[in-house]
Amino acid sequence: MISLIVSISAATLWLMFPDWWYDVCVMPFRSSPAVDFRISPGIRASRIAEDLVAEGISVSRGNLIRFMVRSGLDRKLRPGLYSLIPGPSWRVVEQLLNQEPLQFKITLIPGTPLGDYFPFEENSVSRDDEMQLSKKFFPEDMVDLLPSVPAYRAAYLLPETYHLPELNPESLVSQASRLWWNLLGKRMPKASKDAFDLAIKASLVERESLKDEERPVIAGVIENRLKRGMPLQIDATVVYALKLKGRDVNRVSYEDLKVDSPYNTYRIPGLPPSPICIPSAASWKAVLSPDKHGYLYYVADGTGGHVFSRTYEQHRRAIRKVRN
Repeated sequence: MISLIVSISAATLWLMFPDWWYDVCVMPFRSSPAVDFRISPGIRASRIAEDLVAEGISVSRGNLIRFMVRSGLDRKLRPGLYSLIPGPSWRVVEQLLNQEPLQFKITLIPGTPLGDYFPFEENSVSRDDEMQLSKKFFPEDMVDLLPSVPAYRAAYLLPETYHLPELNPESLVSQASRLWWNLLGKRMPKASKDAFDLAIKASLVERESLKDEERPVIAGVIENRLKRGMPLQIDATVVYALKLKGRDVNRVSYEDLKVDSPYNTYRIPGLPPSPICIPSAASWKAVLSPDKHGYLYYVADGTGGHVFSRTYEQHRRAIRKVRN
């Protein structure tokens, strides 16, 4: 009689709560290989429970949510790639709590040409650029500052090492742009054109100096030359112009200075049409607060620094001294 009642009760439970019954009575005894399971940033626990059931890692969405809440996992889910062994809900939740998720490490290097991360051709916009640097990946408050050309938006990413839950442009752009906005957003002008000009200047400063303490001085030189209508004559823009044409050079020759390109600041007055690299935070800060001085020229001193001059004659003397 007792066994009959137990059998009826078990059958009733199975009919009324098949997922619960299978989760408690069957899943603990299953033997299955591990399954890769990815958690993206910002996904709610209820959606993760649904995905775990859909992937066959668990069978009871309700039990998963209950164990997530009891263990506090719903409040501290870490994005990344997990290797989970299918089983009862409590064991799946335990794996998520104790396992260190796999993440992908990518370093954005200051001074790197934009095309090294997001390839594009001069005066062209590809569908890949739009997909990789879509405005929807950037913070909402930042969108109005972004340039219309997708490839140029890479200048608004902060160089740093990022640990990504997924190896794709969305994860990288989302993290790097959010860090940029948190650090620099409050200091930026509201007009997109003004912000874009700063991005160009910051990229020039980045390529011109290896020393952070020099960057505000170089930013001041750029401002002084622009105010006087003088060509910037920045070698880094010539290097970039040649790179766009398929030539990589380390040292600019007099012949290189003749290159026909809107990026050649020896021939074209004013700023180049876009940033030439991803600027560091130090370069952004330098162009936001350039030093006030009378310098118009500088030459590399061979140690990573520069000798600054107010007049062309002083500049020529500095060049002779450095090269002797």
